Amino acid sequence: ENPAQIGAIMSFMTAVPLVAILFAPWLTKKLGKKGTMILAQAAGVGSGIVFLISGTNLFGIYIASLLAGITLSLAYMVVYALMPDLADYGLWKTGIASHGFIVALGTFCIKAGSAIAAAFAGYILSGLGYDATLASQSAATKHGIYLANGLLPTAFSLASLLGIIFLFHIR
Repeated sequence: ENPAQIGAIMSFMTAVPLVAILFAPWLTKKLGKKGTMILAQAAGVGSGIVFLISGTNLFGIYIASLLAGITLSLAYMVVYALMPDLADYGLWKTGIASHGFIVALGTFCIKAGSAIAAAFAGYILSGLGYDATLASQSAATKHGIYLANGLLPTAFSLASLLGIIFLFHIR
């Protein structure tokens, strides 16, 4: 509801990964890569739940942003840490060194996923009736954006969390 706070909240959420990434090597040693990824996705689920419960409570929104920042930093750190592991496994299994290809493909997939997510966000906004030319959006559009901002990241983090727990056998 307060547009002046949006910049501060986004800056906070962007700054959190800069601090959280400092703890990533320690967490990975203690929890392993799978455990660190589980923690990251659990923080994502927590972020969405806190956001939905908080409503317009600014303190709650900052807590949700803190958890979202932790999710982003740890998840990306683990994904980039797994790429060399995958390349080393491929070298061991096939005798073919493909480190550059693996990292390039992984980076491309991350960028393509980001582009798909951005398009998805645009489609959601369009479906909710968002009109950038309006000075203020309708109450239904604002409520839809609020729900999408909480429910969708929570659902995707939960799906990722369950997939990591039950489908991926990484250490």
